[in-house]
Amino acid sequence: MATRMPRLLLCDCGGSFRPDADAIEAGTGLTARPAASALCTAQSERLSAALAEAALDGGQVIVACAQQAEIFSELAEAAGAPAPLAVDIRDRAGWTDEAGAGATGPKQAALLAAARLNRPPVPLMDVESEGLCLVLGPAEIALPAACATRPTATSNPTGASTRLSGSASSTVTESASASRAAAASA
Repeated sequence: MATRMPRLLLCDCGGSFRPDADAIEAGTGLTARPAASALCTAQSERLSAALAEAALDGGQVIVACAQQAEIFSELAEAAGAPAPLAVDIRDRAGWTDEAGAGATGPKQAALLAAARLNRPPVPLMDVESEGLCLVLGPAEIALPAACATRPTATSNPTGASTRLSGSASSTVTESASASRAAAASA
């Protein structure tokens, strides 16, 4: 099964902007089919047909609309095709303050070209909690919150057990208040 160039479907989102098909073709090397106005609703058969073709020949479908990506994925599933690559060109490059027609085309083309690049996966790091929580804020709020949200005995960095329940929490609160008062008068 031969793989062919991706099928690019442009949509002007109900006439809310004008995709620059000429600039997109020049910048991506893809053939831009005539723009639709409602690929997610009234013109969804155009997308379904492209998805069915892609399912047969292993091609890719690119839709220049990310807002309705979920609908496009559902159409792809019904066609037995992979979900299309949905790229937001309307909100990211649909308008400009620059004078002259075609000012948005190069950015639209760049967004579509960039979306096709293979990117390495983002590395993940497992984080394990040892039950510690840092509570930040004014002492009147943070200390009672810290005392209420933790067990009565915890380990401090030296490994010794510390209890902040009962009179000890009052002592911590009083110490914090005294420290704040001393800092304010300095």
